[in-house]
Amino acid sequence: MGSGSSDAYPTIQDVSSNNNDGTMTNMATDDLVYSSILPDQSFLGAGANSPYNFIDLDGTGDYIDCGTGIGDSLGDNYDGAMTISIWFKADSTSTDENLFSLGGDFDNTQPMINLKIESNQINVRFASNTYAPTVSDNAFTDTSNFHHLVLVYGGQSAGVSGIKIYLDAGDAKSVSGDDSDFPAVGEMDFASGKAIIGATFSPSNVFNGRIGQTAFYSKALSASEVSEIYSLGRHGNILDEYSDNLLGYWAFSSLDASTGLKDVHPTIYDRSGNANHGTIAGATAD
Repeated sequence: MGSGSSDAYPTIQDVSSNNNDGTMTNMATDDLVYSSILPDQSFLGAGANSPYNFIDLDGTGDYIDCGTGIGDSLGDNYDGAMTISIWFKADSTSTDENLFSLGGDFDNTQPMINLKIESNQINVRFASNTYAPTVSDNAFTDTSNFHHLVLVYGGQSAGVSGIKIYLDAGDAKSVSGDDSDFPAVGEMDFASGKAIIGATFSPSNVFNGRIGQTAFYSKALSASEVSEIYSLGRHGNILDEYSDNLLGYWAFSSLDASTGLKDVHPTIYDRSGNANHGTIAGATAD
């Protein structure tokens, strides 16, 4: 470059990267976490149209173990509300495709609550499968697109009418059943139970497809909140406005101004601030 004063060299100041910083992707064939070999897949593409910000599970043993922190927080005899919000793209809908479960241990104990796609339908089960309500108009067969699924559980005192399921912020799907069959408070025991993304209590009941932003709340989201979170898209940051009662938030490598976290294999960070970090299990997750 030669000699001379520093004034001879151009300088660039106040460069805003919008978090598009390039970082090297691990190229090891046995450790490709996300479906890209490009740098910093967190913000490639155009916002909600970007193909990134998900984990690809192959349906043969891959899942994310988020530990017992949420279950311990809820405790046993839980009578409160909860909401599960999850973005997904299924590769199969005819088998038992488990999206999220809470309360089991993935070895022997069935979960207290389980959200899944089964036999081309959206289903939810409570209290170790003792209560499996029928969801009206719940046919689901799409394997081409990402969808946003939300389960709102109003708590035992709210009864069957407190269960609502939203797909892509559409009208709440009703749940049939008798309140007398609804799980009693004494049946909703979450302490020491795991939160698992992409599976339930058995390695044979795992999800085949892609899972994106997933959130767990210890409250019942309103229909307007569900609609607003859906409008944010699967790359939006729910920490900005929707963090009340948020016990777990796994954004799958999305950067955000609040936490600045990027996932590093095999960890999927919980951005809620509760340290309920997930660990990828299974050697074939992309």
